[in-house]
Amino acid sequence: MKKILLSTILLIFACGTAQSQQLYQLSQYMINDLAYNPAISGSKGQLAILKASYRKQWAGGFGGDEPSTFTISGHSSVNESRSVGLGALIFADRTGPTRRTGFQFSYAYHLPINGGDQHLALGLGALILNYGLDFDKLELVTESDPAVIENVASKTTIDFNTGAYFYDENYWVGVSVAQLAARELQLSRRSDSLDVETVKLARHLFVSAGYRFDINEDFAVEPSILLKSVAPVKPQLDLNARVIFRQQYWAGISYRSKDAFALLLGLNLNNGFNATYSYDIITSGLNAVSKGSHEIGIGYNLDWRNNAAEAAPASY
Repeated sequence: MKKILLSTILLIFACGTAQSQQLYQLSQYMINDLAYNPAISGSKGQLAILKASYRKQWAGGFGGDEPSTFTISGHSSVNESRSVGLGALIFADRTGPTRRTGFQFSYAYHLPINGGDQHLALGLGALILNYGLDFDKLELVTESDPAVIENVASKTTIDFNTGAYFYDENYWVGVSVAQLAARELQLSRRSDSLDVETVKLARHLFVSAGYRFDINEDFAVEPSILLKSVAPVKPQLDLNARVIFRQQYWAGISYRSKDAFALLLGLNLNNGFNATYSYDIITSGLNAVSKGSHEIGIGYNLDWRNNAAEAAPASY
């Protein structure tokens, strides 16, 4: 049974470092940043940031069973001095036979530096995670394998994420670690006998950085990076650059090592609503069967002090 599960997982994650990454992948990491670092909570000043996103990965490549990710999140500072930030994240991630559904509550404390022009935030996220395995999607290797009676197994556990985030109005540097507890989950199904599989929740390291260059009153350029690392494979690097027009319209391009190029578009309206779209052009061997990956997002920015919507800079 262990050989069956291993061969299936390797087939699903046939692309580069994805074979060891358990967490969701997002092309719009610079927009949906709370998904990777709990220290982001409350970092946007007086604005409450709400985000929802949906990603369909490797569209058309697996007969309608492609990996997909849905997230919805919100965070804000909660006091006048913006020293405390709170956030919440709900996600549902499906990849082949595996399902991950979770809720994270995050807390961040923001230390002002240089008279408050810069801040260092330290964050902690408490995560309730349900991990499921659908045995119907495992390919049985011999005809003598017993028929599956109980096809879906799942476990719920508690884990923690932590992070640090140094930022001002023009740049940021962040580092975070997900799945700190690195728990082992035993998943079982019953056929003629009881089969038990052990899944290790690996720690993931994320390092991000970005800088916003104001060209003139209308245009700005914002390069950014995201480094993802999980043993035992080599780290994966995302390189991104966006051109922003009047803090409301932007377009960009991103490169993910050994995986894809992505085209990105975004819009921030004066009433606080914003929308994003990205399309990944696959560069790995999966481009023979996949039409690419799609990711869409919508958001709303609320000035909680004035109880009014506000258009935020494009990096929000």
